[in-house]
Amino acid sequence: MIAALLWLASGAAPLLEETVIVEPGAWRSLALTLRQRPAVVECSYEVLRGPAVRLLLMELRELERFRRGRSVRPLAVSAYHRQGRLREALGLGHFALVVDNRHNAGDGVELALRVALSFDAGHARELPPGRRALVVALSLLFFAAVVWWVARRLGPKLAGRLLE
Repeated sequence: MIAALLWLASGAAPLLEETVIVEPGAWRSLALTLRQRPAVVECSYEVLRGPAVRLLLMELRELERFRRGRSVRPLAVSAYHRQGRLREALGLGHFALVVDNRHNAGDGVELALRVALSFDAGHARELPPGRRALVVALSLLFFAAVVWWVARRLGPKLAGRLLE
């Protein structure tokens, strides 16, 4: 119940909430496309029947390599567990979420999968070069002003003690 309240309070827009069945030794994928603005994808799963699985989040072009059995560079990976979470900040583009049951050729898996997108402004962003330079310059100016003020206030006192 608490997890459901936290999920609702997070400001995430539910994208998928359903039971997914993955055959023995197989995998299933879900395509995600972000066209307008970056988002944080939040996935959670719980195996209802069957062995442990893992989730992989990757760019869509990596999915073809995954299909061929080649090595891929996923953006995020969960460990093989019966339940878990995956959270990753994504930019604009095409992505795939993969439910992987390839390590178990004997049993199929039934799992409850929840996927949501969060468009909160809470995640870090990079400043444009002009604004970044302004922030650095103002920070250095403030530091120099503090050093000057401290030297002016403590300078005569320190000089007097050194001469004694």
